[in-house]
Amino acid sequence: MKDVKTPPIKNPLLIIKKEKREKEEARKLGLSHAEYKSRIKRLAKEKEEEIKKEEEEKKKRKKEIQDENIAAKARIICPHCHTKGQVRQQSATEERETRQKGFIGAIFGQRTIENLNVRELHCSACQTTWSI
Repeated sequence: MKDVKTPPIKNPLLIIKKEKREKEEARKLGLSHAEYKSRIKRLAKEKEEEIKKEEEEKKKRKKEIQDENIAAKARIICPHCHTKGQVRQQSATEERETRQKGFIGAIFGQRTIENLNVRELHCSACQTTWSI
């Protein structure tokens, strides 16, 4: 048997309280209840449109950044085989370990481990990988 989702039952008391609140707000603003509700709907639509515009602008900016990155990749020259446009980049983490020098480091063997964010490059032509 398939699960059929039933719509939630709205509590009539909550609906009445909401209408009462809306009527009070409308009275404070000097509007009728119908005018107040239409204004709220219009404002909600305007907000929706504004959010859609912002999302479209974000998508445009993201695409522009991707295009810039593609153009930048085409300019990278491999230092090993000197081919242009065959190098791809990715971010990676590199673990570096340093030991403390001197008397204290010799006795206790203290060391520190750092995780660094590095840019890893790979050339498709010569199959060499290096990091910056």
